Amino acid sequence: MVESIKELKKICQKKEKESLYIRYFIRSVSVYFTKILLHTSVTPNGVTVIGFLVGVIASIFFFSGGYMNFILGSVLLLLANIFDYVDGEIARYRKSASITGNYLDDVLTELVFIMAFSSLTIGLYMASQSIIIIILGFMLVGSASYHKVVFYTRYSILVNQFREIRKTKIDTSRTMDLQVKTNSLKKMKTKNYLFHNPFIAIMFVISSLLGLLGWVFIFYSIAFPVMLAMFIYYQTHCGGFESFIERTRFYIEQEKPARRSKR
Repeated sequence: MVESIKELKKICQKKEKESLYIRYFIRSVSVYFTKILLHTSVTPNGVTVIGFLVGVIASIFFFSGGYMNFILGSVLLLLANIFDYVDGEIARYRKSASITGNYLDDVLTELVFIMAFSSLTIGLYMASQSIIIIILGFMLVGSASYHKVVFYTRYSILVNQFREIRKTKIDTSRTMDLQVKTNSLKKMKTKNYLFHNPFIAIMFVISSLLGLLGWVFIFYSIAFPVMLAMFIYYQTHCGGFESFIERTRFYIEQEKPARRSKR
């Protein structure tokens, strides 16, 4: 017997603070899909694949162009993003979370948005026949591909490192460098809500209904390259993720023998 919606929210959804639009919209919708799918034998990875397929269909609508196709594509893109939260909720309920599942989720989710940006570029070009759309689309897809795949894949690796820190109970305050990088990465993740997948999907839905999807496309075709420049600056001037991860691994390996000796 699956619990009530209220109980499922306590069991399946993250306890840490999330953006308001995620907490009060995305999570409020995703839990109903979670409740339905918990009555089946579908796995979290299966839900991830379903969300990816929904995203592929959304890209087809974007590619076709036209007012109604843009609306349908935007709605399906939002639905694909909701499934991105459903798989995690099912994994928490069934206690079946895995690093492989997290990696598959991250890669397919980001791939969906890259496909959506690419197909939207073609759809808008077919409607306008303007070479400027192709240039902007190249800027958007190129910078978004690097930013999403590289940045979020590395961030996913970093999250797993944080989980290892929690397991080993490492005192990160022992090194100022580690503490500064931890705080800076948290700020990068939490403040850049404009680039969060659910926020982009919601913006697509609203703008497509108002017939302004092209303007949102232009905004992100400029915003993503700017964000990419900031990311490259962080990589070159602040040591980047690699040095942080290597330090984290070093402290984890140091802590493990200490914990064994206490036993």
